[in-house]
Amino acid sequence: MRIVLACRDTEHADWLAHILGDAGMSVVVLLEVDASSPELRGAELLIVDSESAATIGDAGPARRVLLAARGATIDLTAVQGRFSDILVVPAPSDEVVARVQHAAGR
Repeated sequence: MRIVLACRDTEHADWLAHILGDAGMSVVVLLEVDASSPELRGAELLIVDSESAATIGDAGPARRVLLAARGATIDLTAVQGRFSDILVVPAPSDEVVARVQHAAGR
């Protein structure tokens, strides 16, 4: 499974990429992304923070998970229908892997 992780928070991106990589998933981390980023093509799943999601719009894979920091406020009207799940980090690694596998249809 090829996953694109578009997240401007390097600490969260590194942490999540490490967990998913240890679970055998191929993860491409993009700290800066736009709708024309070539890495979005061919990806099976996009994990994206709200700021990056606003930047890329509908570009990239249809399967998406919103990444949110624990304690952050999420505008649910902005995410309705666009994401299959919201992944709050940090979280237990087994929960993270299970949620990502579910979102990817595995």
